[in-house]
Amino acid sequence: SILEVMAKTFPFSSDRSSVLQNVASQSHGYLSSDLKHICVEAALKFAASDNDESDTINLSHFEEALSNGRPANLSSQALGSNDKPLLRFSDVFGCSEQIEQVETAVLIPLENPRLLNNAGISFSGGVLLHGSSGNGKTFLATAIAGEASHLANFISIRCTDLVDKII
Repeated sequence: SILEVMAKTFPFSSDRSSVLQNVASQSHGYLSSDLKHICVEAALKFAASDNDESDTINLSHFEEALSNGRPANLSSQALGSNDKPLLRFSDVFGCSEQIEQVETAVLIPLENPRLLNNAGISFSGGVLLHGSSGNGKTFLATAIAGEASHLANFISIRCTDLVDKII
């Protein structure tokens, strides 16, 4: 893995693999540059610690480094908002057919990827909501994000955000 390569010279205890697996499980959404930063921070924490106590880097060094930052693609520099959506499907009324379609297209594949694999179906990766202004697309998308917040990232963007980045 990327972490294995970045931390190959670190003096780990015998649980090197479990430490890196734990770090990987806590670093969803991190880019390789974010992981490099985490490794550097963990090394600095280790160097600053009392080395008489332990001469190996451990999970606590990585956890301290992870607690001091967030992934670049989820930072305020990314397009749109990075706030956790507070809406759920129970907050959306009059869209039961659309909610059912979204659950089938997005939530069920995210929650049960093995079902798709066993059936030989590939996950489409998302949905495109379209319609006239004011019909609830953003409201429904925010509810989708609220339902899937433990499984996926939600980045809300406006057309003007895209145009500004492209031009």
